[in-house]
Amino acid sequence: MTGNSRTCNPPSPECARTHSGDTTPWKEETPIPVITFLRDLVSTAKGPYHRLIGYNTRRFCGRAAQKAVSAEHKRAMFVVAAGADAFLAGLLGFATDKGRPSGTPIPEAKALTRQHTGQAMRIYASTALIVLGMEKDHLLGATGLDEAQWMHRWCFAFEYQAQDMRLFNEVLLPACQQQGFDGLTEVSAKAIGDALSCTESGAIPVDAEAVRNAVLHDVSAILNRNNEG
Repeated sequence: MTGNSRTCNPPSPECARTHSGDTTPWKEETPIPVITFLRDLVSTAKGPYHRLIGYNTRRFCGRAAQKAVSAEHKRAMFVVAAGADAFLAGLLGFATDKGRPSGTPIPEAKALTRQHTGQAMRIYASTALIVLGMEKDHLLGATGLDEAQWMHRWCFAFEYQAQDMRLFNEVLLPACQQQGFDGLTEVSAKAIGDALSCTESGAIPVDAEAVRNAVLHDVSAILNRNNEG
């Protein structure tokens, strides 16, 4: 979230869902209500999904709750955490049981650790944060935070490391500024794929359009909710 991120020019909140091909009326849910998502997350605290993804999501949400200054601020971080969770679960081939990931992942994911998936989830979070920058003034005004304070809380919630900040500042943000929103998601997709690469597993392809649609869905959820206030 920086003042320069406005040059990215992603679709406005009003057209984001149409851009992603979804024209159904907007509801307050992300894919499922956030509270339901968190309750279901606790109930799946075992197995390969929890080991690779759910563990990270629970940590991110717990840390977000510690640093949030309002219900809407917390919800914004929860929505992105839930979105990253859903995106990674789909990417790694987890089946769904009553709306929650279950079963075993694709063979290429078996050598991954939660460190690999945590880095990929932070790349997703960084991509969403850059797009949220188009409504920076509104989001900051709603929380009473300045940009540095917002970034500090975001980085705490998602457990950013130095390499995550370098990727944000030196790769993702410049891609958005120089190549627009589509350029950002192309670079983000490649970075997520790189994060999920390890010598013991084959490459896991990441589709830029899938990143774009997922991020737009989450950003639309956050901005539409905030614009109601």
